[in-house]
Amino acid sequence: MKAKHHLIISLVLALLLYYFTQSLFSFLTIVSGFIIDIDHLLDFWLYKHKITMTKEIFNGFHLRWDKAYVFLHSIELLLLFLILSIIKPLWWLPISVGYTAHMVMDIVANGAPLRAYFLTYRIAKHFNRTERGYRFPDE
Repeated sequence: MKAKHHLIISLVLALLLYYFTQSLFSFLTIVSGFIIDIDHLLDFWLYKHKITMTKEIFNGFHLRWDKAYVFLHSIELLLLFLILSIIKPLWWLPISVGYTAHMVMDIVANGAPLRAYFLTYRIAKHFNRTERGYRFPDE
């Protein structure tokens, strides 16, 4: 899923949440729905041992690499955010909404099996994409 799609959906959800709550905290939805992709920068750094803002970082370097760490793309983290949103909804509800939207979009669009989004599963498989039994759809 492209970053611009995450940004647009997160913005729409933030505006809807703001409409219903009148809370500026609603805009945390944008942060959590968009910023989650920063973990791809870590993966790129581990792949290339440098960070450069070139097309390669946005256009499929992961297709040439058999590892995928993406620590923030985690169903365990999603569940934690949902629990926190029950305990302290002012902060965590908008964070949970954005994060959930991002994860759902990625799960649907990327075609990877659901187990690939469990951090514990990725750790058990040493973050090796081929051992996890999936490849991205464009491979």
